[in-house]
Amino acid sequence: MTACSPAAEQQRAAPVGRYEGTLTYRGAELPVVLNLYQDSASQVVQLQLRTPAAPGYGRWFDSVAYQAPSLAGRLPGGSRLALREEPNFLTGAVWLHDTLRAELVAVRRGAPDLPAYAVTRQPAAAGAPAVRRYVPLDTGRHRAALVYWPAAGAAGPAYGWADWLASQGLVVVVAHPAAGPDSVAGQQLSAALQRLRHEAGVDSVRVGVWGTGPGGRAALRAVAQPAGGPPRFVLVQGAAFGTADRAWLRPLGRQKAAVLGLYGALDTTLNVSESSQLLRNAVRRRGSGVKVYEAADGALLLRRPEKPDSVRRWPLPPADLAPSLKQWLGNQLGQ
Repeated sequence: MTACSPAAEQQRAAPVGRYEGTLTYRGAELPVVLNLYQDSASQVVQLQLRTPAAPGYGRWFDSVAYQAPSLAGRLPGGSRLALREEPNFLTGAVWLHDTLRAELVAVRRGAPDLPAYAVTRQPAAAGAPAVRRYVPLDTGRHRAALVYWPAAGAAGPAYGWADWLASQGLVVVVAHPAAGPDSVAGQQLSAALQRLRHEAGVDSVRVGVWGTGPGGRAALRAVAQPAGGPPRFVLVQGAAFGTADRAWLRPLGRQKAAVLGLYGALDTTLNVSESSQLLRNAVRRRGSGVKVYEAADGALLLRRPEKPDSVRRWPLPPADLAPSLKQWLGNQLGQ
């Protein structure tokens, strides 16, 4: 018998399967599920990382480099992974953004779960930036859809929430906008909304926006000065407003779009009290409102003080965040 050559070893099929394990960060463990896929025709390897307790940490790496025994993947905004294949398990590191590096250990439990959606890339065009598209794979037609507009260079949590939203049956596009003034961002977002409305399978009257930080201001600009019609609903997370914004915020109350503002009281990048109150005063239509999570930061993760002898825990979203979002979206979309 002849031994396998190093080249043959590196070219073998990826270790597809469902893996269950933990991400460990500073001694705290977070349960995770990984599904590793490889297309039989193109040999493209993709990896879905799901964190059931914290949707914002989930990721779908749509192009994973596999050279046995190593797997490596990267997403815009600092998310990446560097894993090593061992017999029936994976180990290595996952960066959920540039500074949060967690250690992974996951054991293979069988065949991968059937994916609920597909992820594709769409280049910049007609004034809209490049996006990643999350499209459900079942037979539903005329789906509700959402443009997720993060702050420039901060798309990490957007990928996790896109995974959660697509699993709820929405078509989701995660934009990769560049930093710029509100007026430019608002125009780009309006162009992204128009492009999404014209996609096959999308219900053009049930398209909304989730904007974070400056992206939240851009989302409201798209409501105040709509091109092609305002979005059906708008989620505004951690957007800063001051007294100078009152003039353009005031007419929002006359628009048909429902607005939900989300803030973490521990967000140190803005004046949460002033910003949330200005937004609350501007959006008074039925279905709109503003929620401030007292123990959460700007990423809507709970930050609890740790004692030296206490068990460390991952920062998790408030327990009612995902259920309340699901209910609010259902109300806006008539589901």
